[in-house]
Amino acid sequence: DNSSFNVTGSVKFKNSTCFVKDIFILVDGEVVIKSDGLPVQTDEDGLFSLEVPIGPHVITTNKQGHVFSAGRFPTSGNYNFQQNEVLGSFIDSTLFKVVGRVAGGGIQKALPNGLNRGKNNIGSATINFVSQQGGGCINTFVSTNATTGEYEINLPRTKFEIPDFTVTNNNEIGFTLNTLIDLSLTIPL
Repeated sequence: DNSSFNVTGSVKFKNSTCFVKDIFILVDGEVVIKSDGLPVQTDEDGLFSLEVPIGPHVITTNKQGHVFSAGRFPTSGNYNFQQNEVLGSFIDSTLFKVVGRVAGGGIQKALPNGLNRGKNNIGSATINFVSQQGGGCINTFVSTNATTGEYEINLPRTKFEIPDFTVTNNNEIGFTLNTLIDLSLTIPL
């Protein structure tokens, strides 16, 4: 006679194989507390495991500043838990807008990004954003605007590296030692 069942699952970023850590897992809208007094959350690999009481329940995901396109099981109504269950992945569809400019000179550097005020004075570039986790499980590109040198890309809330890159039509102009972009702690607008 079982009064509860083990339920396991995961949370991934939309359109990727990257898993999301520190997402709260709720049953019937309530945070589930483990025997150690801590709430059930996804681990470093985006996995979770919890005990769900026998009977009809709803499992949801939650984290401040995150939006889930698939964050509820079942998608409607309740599910009658009568045995251990392995759920599919919940989907975190939160995106953060990153804007920047690839251009030369102090005048261009002083201009605010994203307002189409810049002038592409060195040529176009293609910038690669590679997630730190999962061996680069998110690997996406953006090209600069031919007129302004600006770029805009929407990225999931994780850490990204920007490998070295050059201006497309002038390989002598290169950008190296690029900084890490940590979007994991930022609050989206």
